[in-house]
Amino acid sequence: MKNMKKIVYFLSLSGSILLSSQANAQIPVCGPAINQNANPQITSANPNTNLVVNVSTPVSFRFANSGDDEAPANTLELIVSIASATNMQFEPPYLDPTSTCGIWTVFDAATDYIILRNTGGAAADGSACDINFYVKALTGGQTQPYSVTVNRLSASCVGDLDASPANNTKSEVLTTVAAPLPVTLADFSAKTNGCNTILNWVSKTEKEFARYEIQNSQDGREYRTIGTVAPKGDNSTYAYTQVNAAEGANYYRLKMIDRDGSFEYSNVKKVNVACSNIQLAPTVTNGLTKVYGLSGTETVKVINNLGQIVTNQQVKGTEATIDLSAFAAGLYHVIVVRGAENVFAGKVVKQ
Repeated sequence: MKNMKKIVYFLSLSGSILLSSQANAQIPVCGPAINQNANPQITSANPNTNLVVNVSTPVSFRFANSGDDEAPANTLELIVSIASATNMQFEPPYLDPTSTCGIWTVFDAATDYIILRNTGGAAADGSACDINFYVKALTGGQTQPYSVTVNRLSASCVGDLDASPANNTKSEVLTTVAAPLPVTLADFSAKTNGCNTILNWVSKTEKEFARYEIQNSQDGREYRTIGTVAPKGDNSTYAYTQVNAAEGANYYRLKMIDRDGSFEYSNVKKVNVACSNIQLAPTVTNGLTKVYGLSGTETVKVINNLGQIVTNQQVKGTEATIDLSAFAAGLYHVIVVRGAENVFAGKVVKQ
């Protein structure tokens, strides 16, 4: 008969998570070392916590070895998972490095799971570790099942092992709570003035509000903060100017941050910035005139006094030549179009 030792593990969630779980495993000896087939059994749990929308929240659980011997390094795996990352997700860096007790590391992680292994050392007899991982709620008023699972990492040893998979996972529920809007906007607009973009907005209410962050993007996906504006109170008017904005399409939004760290985004506003120094010369001609300072993506239109487009050319360089020699004498309007916006308007007289 092989010597039998027993290791008892406890899994419990502390802090804002009211989950306590106990894991028991009977570990057969495999030669001089403890069998690596440890598969603790989670036997009890008390669920529920509240997560505020858009706030990364640490969730803590305790792993404790109160059995007769240690669990050697690389023998245990803890999996924390959620069924879907629609309502909430795990957040990088996933694991609080100060809460690993020197033995737990992230083996793999994504928005819907975190896998920890005791690669840093043994779970000593009598030891306990409060492990913190990060979760962020994406929508309010939702409940999200999640589970904590304890796995063995090897099946190479033999012995009496009672480890039904059904006993190794306990499902719990997290509840998301929508944070109150830190501010309500009455209006938000964006317009260009040469190379600059001017943003204007009006607040209706500002409750426990910290600041506005002005964010800019060139592709509508990746945003960066370009400025900060302090609140002035309910029914206030604000203006912000981005000097020398990037050429072409620009997207703007407000990140409205409450004092507790929660935040909301405003609607996105798009403008097209034309910073080129476009010039038309000569403005009096018998035939030829040129448009200078183009980027190569514009269309140049010439319109007569009747409002008729007489030439329409796609630019392929930094200059465009306009030939008016075949047209009647008089005043002509030269319009430069970039994307969907007119970025230049000039006049030329054909003699």
